[in-house]
Amino acid sequence: MGGETEIINSPDILIIEATYGSPKCRRVFKNEVIDLLIDTVTLGLTKHDRVVIYGYYGKLQEVMKILRERGVNEPFIMNRKIYNITRIAEKYGWMIGDYYLENTREAYEVARSSKYIYFEHLSRAKYRRLNNRSLYIVLTGHEFREPIRRIDDRTWLIAFSDHADFDELIQYVELSKPRIIIVDNSREGYPEVFTEELRKRGWNAILIPQP
Repeated sequence: MGGETEIINSPDILIIEATYGSPKCRRVFKNEVIDLLIDTVTLGLTKHDRVVIYGYYGKLQEVMKILRERGVNEPFIMNRKIYNITRIAEKYGWMIGDYYLENTREAYEVARSSKYIYFEHLSRAKYRRLNNRSLYIVLTGHEFREPIRRIDDRTWLIAFSDHADFDELIQYVELSKPRIIIVDNSREGYPEVFTEELRKRGWNAILIPQP
């Protein structure tokens, strides 16, 4: 569980998601992921002109913040939507800096004169072009076997997720100590499984909406 996670102490009702609410969804390697991400980005910038990172909105901004905190100073380039979300993240205190909107004069100059990192939505990963100029990184939460896996000669898949895994969900409940737990059944994942796992452990867990 991340150090920034806020624990709600002894609530009457705790509403919790269960995207990875199955015991099979355990990332035993979770503490290795950030170091592997930094190493892969650094290697990509050393051997290629640019690194392209694919992920969901929000997750991309979290990675930008981590890269800056870990000393990766190369400029970032991104499309309009990611750019706008990044500006909002900075407004609320995330220190990112040195990022540019694609197709602007500034972005063209950055791409022409220096190595850089380009951020794109995960849905665009299937359109990547495998060439000698880029190294590609695909961020996913749907990986529990290993923290990093090679997809092809230019692409690495890294198990980086905003969602808690099974152990972290259980840990949150145990630290929070709610009287009633409502498991959100409106999203994909394992809400029914997680509800049963909570009940096995003696918690008063309710699945809503009912299947």
